[in-house]
Amino acid sequence: MVNRTILFIKSVNGFITQAITKNLKDAGFNVIEVPDSLEDINNHRSFADMILYYASDSKTMIAQRMTYLTDMCNEFNKTICLIGDESCVNEALNTENTQRIVGAYKRPVDIRELVIGVMNQFEMHKEYERTKSVLLVDDDSDYISIASIWLEDNYKVDGVCSGREALRYLDRYKPDLILLDYDMPELDGYEVFERIKNDPFISKIPVIFLTGKNDRESVMKIIDKKPEGYLLKSMGRAGLMNSIDSFFADRSLGVAK
Repeated sequence: MVNRTILFIKSVNGFITQAITKNLKDAGFNVIEVPDSLEDINNHRSFADMILYYASDSKTMIAQRMTYLTDMCNEFNKTICLIGDESCVNEALNTENTQRIVGAYKRPVDIRELVIGVMNQFEMHKEYERTKSVLLVDDDSDYISIASIWLEDNYKVDGVCSGREALRYLDRYKPDLILLDYDMPELDGYEVFERIKNDPFISKIPVIFLTGKNDRESVMKIIDKKPEGYLLKSMGRAGLMNSIDSFFADRSLGVAK
């Protein structure tokens, strides 16, 4: 069962905050209400996936609290929704590392809009937590074996050794991401990429090119095709894992690449 618990941080307890809590509970959420103190936040942070922060203090306090909350959310994979007067919300949005902020609702708050937004974010979080599938396409079977070992703890990984095998695979399966070698004999990465993007049934599958070349001309040729990105095959396990993890995290948060 998906955790539908929200940590509602607030320094005021009035009609608006009570109405927000009631409507979220009516929508099926478990709402943990805590005062805006580090001790209370720390004591309850492990129980919820989303933070609902009612920003209503001084600019200095909001900046300090947002620094703490964004660091916490990055470390423990949580997201933040903001509520408050326009000046307070703007102050919160002006802090660094705001990529974990997935919603901002300025007063007067449209509570129905807020509830719908929170519901949508929980669905996105659920999708992010699902084990993703990755298709590795490379004519180097040794690289497929090594990269598969690196990724298999966190992802479902399949590998094929040619562009034609990749297209046959995509006739049956729809992975969440394709890691595509740019330089392959017969049907190279560019040709495979073109066929994928021209097929309406698989055109939405994101493609990241793999390349063994790091010179400017090679990189510019890859970027010109407008894939979701490119990775150097020379990067080690940590580099590959961080790149794939960041890619899926950014998509779950709606970050454009």
